[in-house]
Amino acid sequence: MIHLSATILVRADTSVEECVRLMNENQTSAVLITGDDADGSLVGIFTGQDLIRKIDLIQKGEHWLRPIRTVMTTPVITVEASEIDQAYKMMIDHSLRQIPVIDSKSSSTKILGFITLSDLFLKLYNEKPQKLSEDQQNENPSQSTPATLSNKDKSKLRVSLITEDRFFSKFMIEFIAKVIPVKMKRIHLDEGRFTATELLVLDIDGFQNKNWLQYLKEINQNTVLSLIMITYNPNRHNHETIISLEKLAKTKKFWIFRKPVEIHEIITKIQKQLNSHPR
Repeated sequence: MIHLSATILVRADTSVEECVRLMNENQTSAVLITGDDADGSLVGIFTGQDLIRKIDLIQKGEHWLRPIRTVMTTPVITVEASEIDQAYKMMIDHSLRQIPVIDSKSSSTKILGFITLSDLFLKLYNEKPQKLSEDQQNENPSQSTPATLSNKDKSKLRVSLITEDRFFSKFMIEFIAKVIPVKMKRIHLDEGRFTATELLVLDIDGFQNKNWLQYLKEINQNTVLSLIMITYNPNRHNHETIISLEKLAKTKKFWIFRKPVEIHEIITKIQKQLNSHPR
């Protein structure tokens, strides 16, 4: 079962100041906003990111005292409780960090809470390792599972991670690196320290002023990497980039993963690499 974060419900006429106070007091990343009508339907959401994006507007005049409806995000993207497994994909597709969970199957729609990326990481961490072990035993019973591999650094696959997405970074370092024997380190785009790297994970969504293909060429000129994993959100890239990635996917050197990344697929891919190259 996925843990739902505590829900703070406020009416649309609640002041911005009061909503921020409630978020701080309850240590929550968002408040859900209901309409002024009797049924209390969900009409908006106000998050910490909304506060950051609209801080200039809020600080003008007496905007702190104005209704939250003036700065809330609306309409609200929600996920049905019966389809909660789709939450991660929806958050990636819409660049969300949390999403309200509802139950509209009953006579009246119920707001059950909201789920964050951290909640999903926790669920995956608790459930995926066991599933991986079972799948690998079915595929090849003679191969070792993550639970039986050595924890010594020399037995770990050395991975460098380049990403501007702190949630993807958290997912890779706090989940993947705990499930399988890898020694993972996040490095900056311009560091280029790959002397001890066996696998480079390159998230190209963060490339703005620098062309990611040119960056790959620079890497190949300065160091030898046997494996490069590229992750990307197709909604953020043009057709030309997609074609280039499809070409790279046909080579043995590149692993291409579309976001939302399939957790089990990444784990299985890295585990097979470990098994095929005993350490």
